[in-house]
Formats: sequence, C-alpha cells, structure tokens
Amino acid sequence: MKMMEFRSCRLNERRQAIELSKTIFKPNMEEQFLCLFGENNIQRMFIASEDNNVVSMVNYYPTTIQVHQAKITTGSIGSVATLPEYRGKKIASKLLQMAEEKMLSEAITLMIISGQGGLYLGIGADYAGNATEWFAEYGHISKTTKITLKKYDDSFFPKINGIYQQENIRYLRDENEFRLLIKGQTYPDSFATYPFEMIFRDGILVAYVILQLETDEERFDLGIKEYGGDRLAIVSAFDLLLECYNKKVMHFATDPHDEIEQYLGGCEKKAIHQFTSFKIINFSRFMDELKPYWETLMPESKNMIKWSETNGKYIIYWGEEQLQVDNILLLTRLIFGYDQKLNIDYSQCPMIKAFVDRIFPIPFAWTHNINYQ
Repeated sequence: MKMMEFRSCRLNERRQAIELSKTIFKPNMEEQFLCLFGENNIQRMFIASEDNNVVSMVNYYPTTIQVHQAKITTGSIGSVATLPEYRGKKIASKLLQMAEEKMLSEAITLMIISGQGGLYLGIGADYAGNATEWFAEYGHISKTTKITLKKYDDSFFPKINGIYQQENIRYLRDENEFRLLIKGQTYPDSFATYPFEMIFRDGILVAYVILQLETDEERFDLGIKEYGGDRLAIVSAFDLLLECYNKKVMHFATDPHDEIEQYLGGCEKKAIHQFTSFKIINFSRFMDELKPYWETLMPESKNMIKWSETNGKYIIYWGEEQLQVDNILLLTRLIFGYDQKLNIDYSQCPMIKAFVDRIFPIPFAWTHNINYQ
C-alpha cells in the first residue's frame, strides 16, 4: 500500500517541488519566485510525497507590511500545485493547514493567498482589499520638461532602495531581498515583460515604476506593477512612458489613501478589491499590531477599543458598546475593505461605527507588486 507523507520539503526534494510548480503553472516559476523557492525558505515549502515523488505542494513566504506606525506580520501563500490525478482528495487542504500552523508558530497574523476559490474559502479566505483601478489616457495629464526617464541598472540600487524606504505603506524588504525581488519579478513572461524605469526631475532621481508591458500588440494599455517615490513626478511621467512604449493608456491600481490619487482628477477609475485572498489567522495579535496606526489617527480611541474572539465570533468593544462580527471573512473585509457593501448593523453601537468609519478599511500595499509570491 502506498503511503503519502505530509511535511516540509527537504533540500534534496526542492528541485522536484519546483518542477511540479513549473508543470502546473509556467516554465519560468523558478526564475520569478526566487524568495518563495529559495533554499532559506525550504521549511515553508510543504509537500505531499508518495513513493518519493512530490505530488502536491503549498508554500509561503513571510514578510512584514508597514502601515504607517503599524507593522503587520504576513505570510504570502503561492504556487499551490497538485498533480491532476491527485486532485479532489483534500491533499492541498491538509498542506494549507500545515502552512497556517507554521505561520502561527512564527507569530504571523495575516495570510495572503495569490488565488481564490473553494480551496481557500474552505479555510475562511477570499478576495478582500480596498483599491482603485485607474486608466489615465495619453495627453490627459500635463507634461513637464523637467521630467526624464532612464532604464534601471544595478548601479542605482542604493538610491532606489533609499526611495523605497521612504514609503509609509510598504513591505519591509532588506537589501538582499529587494535585489532578489527586482531580479525575479522583472523576469519576462510569455505574455508580458516588466521594464523598470527610473524617473528624474531636473536630473535628480525622485521616483521609479516597474511596468507591465503586454506582448499582445493589440493591447493599447501600459500597466504599472509597482511604483515608489514622488507621486507628482510619477504622474507627470505618464505621457513619456506611453510614448516610449507606444501605448495610449496607463493602467494601474492604487490604495485610496495614496497621495497619487489627488493628481489623477478626471481619469477613469473604478473601485476594486486586491484580487488576492486574505485571512486574519490570529485576531488578537493582529489587533495588537494594528493598534499604533489607529491610536495615532484617532487618539480618543486609546484605551477605549478592545476586542475578543469566542467560537469563531469576533467582538469589538468601545466602552459599553460592542459589535459582533460573525465570521472571519466578514471581519477581514471590514478591516481591509471590499468592492461591495458589507451588511453590518451599527444601530446599537454609534461610537464603534464612528471608529470603523474613521479607521477602516486600512491602507495596504498593493499585493501584486514585486512581492507577489
């Protein structure tokens, strides 16, 4: 009888696990996901092995996301892959459970998944997030002769890193990690390439964009995968970028709290979620992490807001008031936002409603930037 093992990947199995990912997804997975599949991350690569063959895998990469004064510990799950003949047996579900247990042991509070569907709904994770999708047509935003472009090369890394470190909402990346993410997430796909452009004002480097350039010549839009630095300079560079790549519309996502939105008046836009599944896996610790953000934004909440979790119910208190949220998905969408109205009754808790309206949804990094794992 064949015995299936469920465990962390071993170093001598890493190559086989990567090959599974390439078989299920695309041939350049290894080149793009240098952090997720790195040897230093092997204890977070969970596999199901039968007869010494890797038949399923679930992986995550840990990082911390800074939200102004708050630092949220996250684990990004990616490359969830199962051979076709082994699907429908809840193998990946078991591996997901193992990954979540490992995250909890590392004091991670938030799970982020690069996907959506029944497998993730089964553990209480689904699409959430608060974002705006923008379409800025060529000629809509005034040009400035002070703005110039230059393609990135590694000699500029220290300055680019310095610009990135000034972002108030960001993944915390050390220098080695940042280099790996740039290398991996600008590696070309068959359907798109990812040019890295630096933006100068009066000859001084002030911002950067990592683009998504579709290989389909019928496409008229140019995407932005990640941006950092001076927002006005970025917007002022749109026409130059569109001219450079022979496109007509700049297409990108922003957090509604981002300063860049004030320079986009009149551009087409629509509310979207993050197209990423979220799950708060440790509510109490997550609220502890988030507390510095809301206490700075709303000082009167200090010592007033408390919280508890009992039998899958999540309760927020303000003095004698309390708001009960009945499931983890609704709680996640309350905190991170969603592109549809949430059915929450605040009639008995006006102070909590004022708090929620002021604090939630929180600002958050775009998860499809170069940290996308």
